[in-house]
Amino acid sequence: MPIWKKLQEILSKTKEKSPGADVRIRREKKSSAKDRSIMTDKCNWWIQFCAEGYAAGEGCYEDTKTGKSGGIVEKEAAKRTRLELFMDFSRKELRDCCRYLQIEYEDDWDKEKLARVLEEQLREHPEYYLIVLERDGFKSLLEFARKPDGKLKIYEDDEENIRLWFAMGLIDIQIDTQEPVARLSLAADAQEILDRLNASDWRKECRGISDSLEKAYGCVQAYGVLELDSFYEIFRKCFRPEMEKADFMRLIYWHCNYDRLFQTLTDMTGKAYAAAFFVELESCFSSMARYAADIPYRDFDSSVLADRDRGFDKIYPHWGDLTVCVSEISGMDGRNAAHRLEEGFRLVVNGCTCTDLIQFVMEIAEPVSIVEWTNLWSICMGVVLDSGLPMLKGHSRNSFSNATGCSLETIPVIDSERTADQITADTHLYELPCSLQYSLLEAGSSPDLNEGIQKFREKMEREAGSDNRELQFMLGSLYLMTGQKQEAEMVYKHLQEQLPYTDPGLEEALRTLNGSGKKTGNRRGSTKKRYRKRK
Repeated sequence: MPIWKKLQEILSKTKEKSPGADVRIRREKKSSAKDRSIMTDKCNWWIQFCAEGYAAGEGCYEDTKTGKSGGIVEKEAAKRTRLELFMDFSRKELRDCCRYLQIEYEDDWDKEKLARVLEEQLREHPEYYLIVLERDGFKSLLEFARKPDGKLKIYEDDEENIRLWFAMGLIDIQIDTQEPVARLSLAADAQEILDRLNASDWRKECRGISDSLEKAYGCVQAYGVLELDSFYEIFRKCFRPEMEKADFMRLIYWHCNYDRLFQTLTDMTGKAYAAAFFVELESCFSSMARYAADIPYRDFDSSVLADRDRGFDKIYPHWGDLTVCVSEISGMDGRNAAHRLEEGFRLVVNGCTCTDLIQFVMEIAEPVSIVEWTNLWSICMGVVLDSGLPMLKGHSRNSFSNATGCSLETIPVIDSERTADQITADTHLYELPCSLQYSLLEAGSSPDLNEGIQKFREKMEREAGSDNRELQFMLGSLYLMTGQKQEAEMVYKHLQEQLPYTDPGLEEALRTLNGSGKKTGNRRGSTKKRYRKRK
């Protein structure tokens, strides 16, 4: 797509909005020594055993058929009940489990009371286990339960499943600290739970759970941060109109506590949120309170939310343009370019400016020609303006502007510190003073485009002179936006005469303008081939 059309897509016009208050995240207090968790200690032992114990003992092996590695454990007869295993939890862990499963409890309940209520609820609703285990985890647990006591081979794939079974009170783990041996036993009353689930249509239940979790993950990835009550309404509207709120909260909390697809947290006012791991939470909540406290969450189409984990360019096409741009500048393939830009995505959704993004891209691939530099500026500006931000409740700077009338300067898009007297012919667009860059953005958003271009030209000549090459090229692009091909050609030819070298990008733009644009040879090439000094 020609650069002037890209520029036309990203121009927007906004006005000021006043800041608001700050919001902090409530941090969980660490458990005291008095509230020690035997379960957590054993989980840590198990993780260490899986990392080191196999090698020290007889059990480290590799399956020659599958290529999977693993180790040996010992399966023992059942000894302790699920209630007894729950008593190994700390009081805080038991309270958390009750909260995650939407079980009401009193603040003054002791560990035994909490453990009994938790055990009874899971005995009454064994399907809650499937929220965490899902299909493969439950299938593996059935296989473990059927195996005879004695030495047992496990693979690396089983290690996390075993930790989950233990953390939910379904098995016990005894690790001998004197010798590297792990002894596993099914809880004495766990077989009853497994039999009841196995007799049900658990596969269908697991399919429904997995589908709901994938869609919930897509929502969190799209918004970045979601207040849970709003999350429920969005989820119900887009995917599960019949789902009760308690079932939704149970799905989110209970699963997230074990399988970290995303995180849950609470702010200082007591509001609960789900958040993606790429979000910088402190700055997000502070900015959300300042700019977006009184606006609703962005209204995404359900198909967009369902596709969110397949790549952010599905929602924000400018990311696809940037991937192509980086690929062409650097010569790397598109997949590698997209991978390298993942960190750039994290920067943008956490509120970085176009200036920051361009500096990040330059670490991957630095443009050489005028067209490449101006194209990169235009695309990065589009990326920053159109990408949804967690701090704006999923709104982009542009959609937020449309909803509130907030100006671009309020949530900075540019942070160049250069002044007008520091501009030279070779100064890049992203290095220009902020006022000039904002003026360039606003030029195409005027109700009268010709008037907008004239104002920009006057500002450009007044503050930068008429010899900055990239500004000249952008002026020609603005003329093309209004169909003024003759004026654009004059600007491009004047620029071509000024250059002490032949810029292939500019020559290609002129050929395209004259209707004879054809790419020839290797587009990237070396600097010497691309820039031939004039004689």
